[in-house]
Amino acid sequence: MPLVLPYIQTVVSFCRSAGGLIPAASWMYQQLVRLISRLMNMTEQASSDQPPDEATADATANRLSTSCLTIPPQIGFDAETLSRLTAEFKEIDGANRWDEVYSKIMEESVNPLLFSKEARKPRNRILNRYKNVNPYDHSRVVLSDFEVDYVNANLVEVPSVGRRYILSQGPLEITSSHFWLMIWQQKSKGIIMLNGLFEKKVPKCFQYWPDKVGTTLTFNDVQIMVKLDEEVSGSVFTTRKFSVTKTSDSAVLPPGRIITQFHYTTWPDFGAPKTPAEFLDFLVAVRESGVLSPDVGPAIVHCSAGIGRSGTFCLVDAFLLELGAGRQKVSIRECLLAMRQFRMGLVQTSEQYRFAFLAILHGAKDERLVPCRGSAGSENGTIVTVLDGPVEREENSEGAEPVATDGDTQVEDIFDSSKVMNGGVNEKNESDVEPDKNDLKRHAVHAESESESPVKHPKTDDHVEVIE
Repeated sequence: MPLVLPYIQTVVSFCRSAGGLIPAASWMYQQLVRLISRLMNMTEQASSDQPPDEATADATANRLSTSCLTIPPQIGFDAETLSRLTAEFKEIDGANRWDEVYSKIMEESVNPLLFSKEARKPRNRILNRYKNVNPYDHSRVVLSDFEVDYVNANLVEVPSVGRRYILSQGPLEITSSHFWLMIWQQKSKGIIMLNGLFEKKVPKCFQYWPDKVGTTLTFNDVQIMVKLDEEVSGSVFTTRKFSVTKTSDSAVLPPGRIITQFHYTTWPDFGAPKTPAEFLDFLVAVRESGVLSPDVGPAIVHCSAGIGRSGTFCLVDAFLLELGAGRQKVSIRECLLAMRQFRMGLVQTSEQYRFAFLAILHGAKDERLVPCRGSAGSENGTIVTVLDGPVEREENSEGAEPVATDGDTQVEDIFDSSKVMNGGVNEKNESDVEPDKNDLKRHAVHAESESESPVKHPKTDDHVEVIE
């Protein structure tokens, strides 16, 4: 058996390195890690003539997976890569091709090997906020030591930069305790919330935390108590700190864990933030808190469906890490395709994809996000946009998007929040979730708005206790 392991490990190394280029490689990598761990346990226990231990195998797999998720050293920012990405953005923007580019991404995301069988089981359907947004089986987060093992969330990994995120739907009232149990079991230190509780008078997320500082919520079914210790509101986002304790029959409670929530309060339920600058300030705050660090559990990232705004946040963060590592042959499109193999439909609209692209271009010149970037950076804190033309833009005779004219590199904000792509893209509410192409082909699921055809959820508040 030991003679086989080196060959499997070679394949694992290939899949890990190709994870950003071959969409299925990251998933193959995870499966092979588990296979290696089981083979190792079988070999170790064969001498003692004992059957392999499932829990031990899983623990070994987790250790192997974590050890492989190493962050590459900051070897210097590559200005040529930024120039190439900027030229790509200008070409797509000038030709009004965002819808076309995004449609191709949707088509290429199709993977007939990805299924969501658990999400469609009768006992789990009621736990989904939207009928057509379901976690893939291979990467879903599994709850343990509880009557329910299902939660609408996926572990999304970018092994090349050591990032691990849990992307989740906004909790329902009946799943808020499951949400906190997931946070506890995954040893997460942070929650990144990108939506409002209500948007356009439509409920998007149940308030799963206490109302006032100093008050506590107790979730009796999972024996978890959440206390709001601190709340600081800003113009763009609010930061909350919680003390989370696992209760028991003991009179003495164990020490609580500090969980930090970053709540982006100004991201609309369709489209993108007003400017890349405010989004990047939010990303800096999240990073500096340490909740995304590889030595803690994966941060929970959620919006309403857990795909649109959540996918946009993770794409920008992960790709900026790729740039910071000095990688040259990197592609935003390929990075998104790889991430979509972990959770369906990440980055929900062409407008969000355009914003992610633009935020990456701006973030690449921000020393707070991409250190060691050489001479292609900011001047006295001002973001330098690497463009060939001046800030003035000219509309062509057919009324298409403004395009930059030839000229020298200028200091410019190339983001225009009032821009309408392709002559008027229909704005999409995140509740109008479009199903992934996989589901369209295999299950013929139709997109449904929560406001038009919501999943019926029983009102159950006996498991939540409010303590003033």
